[in-house]
Amino acid sequence: AVSASPGAGSLRPWPSAVPDPASNPGYASGPGSGSATVDASGTAAGTGASVARAVPEQVENCLHRLREWLEDESAGPARLAVVTRGAVATGPDDAPTDLAGAAVWGLVRAAQLEHPGRLVLVDADDLGALPAALASDEPQLAVRDGVTYAARLSRMDGTVPLPDGY
Repeated sequence: AVSASPGAGSLRPWPSAVPDPASNPGYASGPGSGSATVDASGTAAGTGASVARAVPEQVENCLHRLREWLEDESAGPARLAVVTRGAVATGPDDAPTDLAGAAVWGLVRAAQLEHPGRLVLVDADDLGALPAALASDEPQLAVRDGVTYAARLSRMDGTVPLPDGY
């Protein structure tokens, strides 16, 4: 799972500038371009009951679209970008707001293991930043205020207290 706290598993700023999407034809937009995008944003806010209904509906919808995409032989080696908004945290001050989108991330991360290189997950607060984010070869990204984040493991700067009994 993606962690909202600093340390192992947290999302870190992308270490270098993301290349211009025009330099990476595998992510150009449009028919026959080698990529497609699915908006998998769920319900960002609502009552407990509406969110509880939205989660399985959104996951089922995404699963249906993933299956269609992966079974379509005309897609060839193209990649499918699954886009969410507010599904993952990039730090302690960025709590997830889209529970349905978070569930979609779990589904797509599992599908990425079965279909390496075919699926890209992007959680973006601004869709204008999407082409630049997709120009990288990262399988999972988050974009916040124009900054692209990618998950990275890192050493902890101290000891982590264990719960009682360990």
